[in-house]
Amino acid sequence: MTSNKLSIKDWDPSDRPREKFKQFGSAYLTNAELLALLIGNGTRELNAVQLMQYILKVNDNDLNKLQQQSLEQLVRFKGIGTVKAIKIKAPFDLCERMYYRGIKSKTVVKDSNSAFTLLAPDLQNLPHEEFWIVYLNQSSRLIEKYQLSRGGITQTAVDLRLAFKRAFEIGGHSSYFSS
Repeated sequence: MTSNKLSIKDWDPSDRPREKFKQFGSAYLTNAELLALLIGNGTRELNAVQLMQYILKVNDNDLNKLQQQSLEQLVRFKGIGTVKAIKIKAPFDLCERMYYRGIKSKTVVKDSNSAFTLLAPDLQNLPHEEFWIVYLNQSSRLIEKYQLSRGGITQTAVDLRLAFKRAFEIGGHSSYFSS
């Protein structure tokens, strides 16, 4: 039985995501094409690009919304198993790490506004409560942002002994707490 699905291998080579990336760079690819490169293949009904177009559409074509999807939410899409869900999530986490490491050595937290600016990307639009600590050195420079707990919709439990233990482990001098 033949399928009506047009495989990416059947596309003109200049339209295939890998070939476009190789020849022109990532700027010439759509978000769906870039994500399709990560997952590798689609389903019997949808090729990898079509599958990622669908997943992006469900997330209002918003990469921030896609980033906020849990592994459990992603595997609900037909054709996305645990491995593909991890392949979708991992690049977002790498980008956050690159951003965080870039600002870490420069960041001075001297008041609640600077703490908010530092933590806002981690806390905005969460569907649950989280408790974070910002550990600082004696010069109020960032040593580490640390998620101490993750809770439910309206609350999270915090054990201050764990907060102090972590401070001793990394040599923190002061901290800001945020939930």
